[in-house]
Amino acid sequence: MIKIKNNNDYLANLTRILCNPDFHRALPDKSPAPLLKAPTRLRSVASAVDSKAVCAKTLAELRELFAAGQKGVKRGLKIPFTKICVQKRFDEIESAAFALFAVAEISGRDQFEIFRGAENIFKSLAGLFGMEKVRLAPYFLSSGKLRKSGVFSCGHYMQDDAFRLPSNLREKIIEKLLTGDKKSLKKKNKVVKILRPGSISERLGLNVIAQEAAKRQLSTVAFQHLQRAKTPVKSGLAAPRLNTLLIGPTGCGKTYITKCLAEILGVPVAFCDATQYTETGYAGACVEDMLVQLQTSAGDNPKAAEYGIIFIDEIDKIRAESVGQSHNSNRDVSGLSVQQDLLKILEGDKLNYEKYRTRCLSEYSFNVKNVLFIAAGAFQGLVDIVNDRIKTKRQIGFNDQATLTNGQPEQVNLLQQVRPQDIIKYGFMPELIGRFPNVIALDRLTREDFLGILDNPRTSLVEYYRDFFNKHGVELEIPPEFYGEISANAIDRDLGARGLNAAVEGFFSGLVFDLLKFKKAGERQKVNIMDYTRGGHLKELFG
Repeated sequence: MIKIKNNNDYLANLTRILCNPDFHRALPDKSPAPLLKAPTRLRSVASAVDSKAVCAKTLAELRELFAAGQKGVKRGLKIPFTKICVQKRFDEIESAAFALFAVAEISGRDQFEIFRGAENIFKSLAGLFGMEKVRLAPYFLSSGKLRKSGVFSCGHYMQDDAFRLPSNLREKIIEKLLTGDKKSLKKKNKVVKILRPGSISERLGLNVIAQEAAKRQLSTVAFQHLQRAKTPVKSGLAAPRLNTLLIGPTGCGKTYITKCLAEILGVPVAFCDATQYTETGYAGACVEDMLVQLQTSAGDNPKAAEYGIIFIDEIDKIRAESVGQSHNSNRDVSGLSVQQDLLKILEGDKLNYEKYRTRCLSEYSFNVKNVLFIAAGAFQGLVDIVNDRIKTKRQIGFNDQATLTNGQPEQVNLLQQVRPQDIIKYGFMPELIGRFPNVIALDRLTREDFLGILDNPRTSLVEYYRDFFNKHGVELEIPPEFYGEISANAIDRDLGARGLNAAVEGFFSGLVFDLLKFKKAGERQKVNIMDYTRGGHLKELFG
């Protein structure tokens, strides 16, 4: 009989039951059944494990634990797992799915992959309850209370993402499970805690490698944005515009850092590409569609959209050939005209616009005063403009912040010294640049940064391929020198993080081909990555 003394006992028993190796071996296989019957020798080995008996025993222990948890809560114990199940009115199958999710998050690294993803959770539940996955899928993805509860998904997520969580929601639930619900008293007073800039920067650092200066600046902007949403600015006081422009080479993380920031803040966000917009009346999207996209992401809470984030990517692609040209001559419908259309959104208060819906013209109203606009672009060629300005200043006797190396400006990151006049010269209206008071330059990723990306399980594609090969019976040994060679390859590509991912995928695509060609079915192999790169063939390694 299971006895629960505290929350740690409950989680320890939960991990013990679901991480039992016998239970893992008893789970049904995802691969299709072979066309030919297995040899007698193989069938005798497989029959050594009675799958139904093992799964039935695991389910019985799990039911006993659930009952012990309910008794413990009645005695006054703080067991968040049981409280969440009761609060969401989970039935037995939903409680078991929640247990699989919890164990996947709080257990060790090896056990983490076993219940990761909808497919593995369906497989585990099918083994526990003796059901087919076909019967389980609609139960959770359509009519089940689990999907609607918000524990495993959000309302705007697609069905195949039902078991993928936004990081802030997952961390909130896991923190509650591990701490024993110690913060429950604060909820009675409805105290909304706003993350300070330091906390936002730390959370960004979990997924974003390097770019320390950019993370600090963005964290400050995000903190002020959240503060404005909680406490409106007093009437009579001027409120600063927090619009931010991110400048940096391709693959340095401009879009990625914004996505991570939006997840941390938990506000609606609309990701827009500037290349799709044209002047109103021409083929293409108009800038008011950004507001429609933001309202759609807010779902049933339109008020939250007024404090959301609109991210405009590739904004450098709407540069104008000549900023000073007349609007009616040499019309630039995807450049200068789009810049002019953006002015009314970036500096407006309450914006009224019209959209055609089902053959009728509808009028909409949106308060953009508190929307945070973040624009980003690579701005190729802007470095030359900054360099020319610095040289000119030096020639006429002005001092600047450029570091001299043998009489030449240091080429570490000239974008850190960008000025509004440089961006105007690049091809942007002064009125538009003036509406982006925060200009943040991101650094080009170095070899050390690539090593950090590869070493972080949250950002490394290597971890994905390690799991992929493990599922196919191959245990990869990846020494540190492999990361060094991949990083050097990414440096040569000069595409930032995209070049790093391309280098990883390019290497492992060949390994996958050789694996499927030479790997013997039913056997587990251990392969050192460096032996494959130097030897050139898996056939020799597999014998």
